[in-house]
Amino acid sequence: MSVGSIEGYDPGFLGVTLPLPKVPGVAPTRELPYVHFTAVLHLERRLAMLTGVNLDGAQLLDLGRG
Repeated sequence: MSVGSIEGYDPGFLGVTLPLPKVPGVAPTRELPYVHFTAVLHLERRLAMLTGVNLDGAQLLDLGRG
């Protein structure tokens, strides 16, 4: 995945495959990919059921909010 792409959560980010979990018996759902982040929505309830995000702590920036 390239920086800035809208491909969502990368299951291979940690060097091992860690896919987003599937919730059996719950339908319908939809995955919404963002930059390094995916939300799985329950369409009938209109709520996020789960989210997955890829963060590299070595690249975090202190924004100095105060």
